[in-house]
Amino acid sequence: MPDARKPQAMTMRRVRDAVERALNWQDLVQVAKASIAVVVTWLLARHLLALPQPFLAPYAAMFLFESTVYRSLQAARQQIGAVGAGVLLGGVAHELIALPTAAIGVVVPVGLLLGRWRHFGSSGIWVAVTALLVIIQGTVNEPELLVDRLLEIALGAVVGLTINMLVFPPIYLRRPREATAGLARELSVLLRGIAASLREMDSPDLAAKWEDDARTVENHVRHAHQAQQWSDESARLNLRRRGERKNVVDRWQPAATALRRSWPHLRELTEAAYVITHEHAPFTTPDEDLRGEFADVLDHVADAAAEMGMHDGSSDDAQDLLRRADDGLRALEKRVDGHHGPIQTAAGLASLLLPTRKAIAELRGVPTVERPAQPQPNGYR
Repeated sequence: MPDARKPQAMTMRRVRDAVERALNWQDLVQVAKASIAVVVTWLLARHLLALPQPFLAPYAAMFLFESTVYRSLQAARQQIGAVGAGVLLGGVAHELIALPTAAIGVVVPVGLLLGRWRHFGSSGIWVAVTALLVIIQGTVNEPELLVDRLLEIALGAVVGLTINMLVFPPIYLRRPREATAGLARELSVLLRGIAASLREMDSPDLAAKWEDDARTVENHVRHAHQAQQWSDESARLNLRRRGERKNVVDRWQPAATALRRSWPHLRELTEAAYVITHEHAPFTTPDEDLRGEFADVLDHVADAAAEMGMHDGSSDDAQDLLRRADDGLRALEKRVDGHHGPIQTAAGLASLLLPTRKAIAELRGVPTVERPAQPQPNGYR
């Protein structure tokens, strides 16, 4: 008797996932942390240290809340460096230029040019702004106020960075999982579509459909690569959930890498299959038996890709499916080698077999001839 609770559990899981995606809890946490950092920094600057311009400290803290701990650290370094450069620029301009108006006319363009230095990043504008404020407010006449400017910015940077690093530091583990699952799903759909087209040569609409599917897979490949990069960056300097991060790396990164590396070969397969199914194909279309056997190979590869992307998928099952695909491919390659019919038929079938062979090798984790080798001593490779 089927378990009536299983469909309900799946529905609840989908609803929960949809709500979590809509609310984006990580963003909400970052907003709350930024608010806390601004308040704490203001209290420290205004009441504890009694700084003359305490608003600069919470201003700096707020702008340090980047999407990852690593980016926050980079922003802190850039911001403090830019403010320091602005204070120095304002002090030098005041010493060399007697008229404040003329000094302003000099520090603004010079500060904007200095701010374009790549090491200042997005904080480069602070060079000109700080130098301008130093001259307008007459801070250079009181050296201790120059120190206060640096202290205010440094206080905001330290508080913001500390809170972002220690209080629920942002880490993105769902993105690689979702991106890998989406890529595996679309690859599976594409391969099954090609297999169906080869079995039903009189259905041209199928070929048009999997051309669209190929473009969808292309987008998922890019998305999976970006998600992996984002996850890797969020783990840098991050003390949070090391065990779960290791699980993501061990479980999803190999699958995502294999799926992405297989795509150039599967794209080549898609183009070859499109040519063969076209009525003006330069090759003679393989007979129905050969097409059926090759379609079975593609179905095995599609099932393996789907297994690699499942949350509860088995790598052993995926490898078993790939071995079965490999066995079927070897049988077809022997038939090509012993083919005595028209050369166009063998060429058409071979155009399908070669990229499939390379794709299976990538999915199984076996380097292909396309992978660049490491240079060896004495220039040998």
